[in-house]
Amino acid sequence: MKKLETIESNFRVIPANPYYLLVEDYVSEVLDIDTLIKDINNIISYCEHEEFKLCLFNIKKENPNYKFINEILLGLNFTIKKGEYIIVKGPVDKVTDPVTKLSFLCVKDAGKEVFLDTWSKCIIGTKEEKSRFNMEEQFEAMVEEIGNQYLETFHIVYEEDYPIGIVTPMIEANTDNKEGRIFYTGLIPSARGKKYGSIIFQKTLFLLKSLGAEYVIDGTEADNKALLRIFDRHHLEIIGHDVTFFKEYIYG
Repeated sequence: MKKLETIESNFRVIPANPYYLLVEDYVSEVLDIDTLIKDINNIISYCEHEEFKLCLFNIKKENPNYKFINEILLGLNFTIKKGEYIIVKGPVDKVTDPVTKLSFLCVKDAGKEVFLDTWSKCIIGTKEEKSRFNMEEQFEAMVEEIGNQYLETFHIVYEEDYPIGIVTPMIEANTDNKEGRIFYTGLIPSARGKKYGSIIFQKTLFLLKSLGAEYVIDGTEADNKALLRIFDRHHLEIIGHDVTFFKEYIYG
């Protein structure tokens, strides 16, 4: 069986054992279909050998190989997730720490229990609430994917002394600390609609800057107009439109 590092020929493969295997495209050149078939089959073989419960391919429509990848994955009984996901990118070097009455405390200082309790409230009424995985499984998958960096990089948002949300900046692995990502960010139901979104997003970008990131890559569903306006306000440019292909596995 091939090891993970040997199958990342033309894709970025991110494992969160045993929950999901996330696959991202990052090449811009045209590849022949035999190469694509070989790479995808190697990834699928790895996924099945390690008994991941879910395999996800996030492929940009702008990828010159999108047509062939689409045909290959559908032929392997993958399903296309409804709705496009807009991917944005922008520098963080000029981001300043926002002036706000809200306060932010990292998980290491606030406590993992507070983080998990707040996270569980943040997903109420959202698409994440209907995830295949329960909160404990989502947490374990997160740690598998990004390691313990979350203890110092993820922060709980407080209004006075009450936790109302989480911000989740992180450094993408193998990018020399240059690429910042946002794992998940949310507010509890009672804190929504108070126009905290832009301030919290600015704070997240500032935390990424503090971690040494040079730029951020983030994204959202195409119908999330409020977050798209925040992206635009912070000068993040659209770099692609992801289509997610997924396949669930049940092992005997």
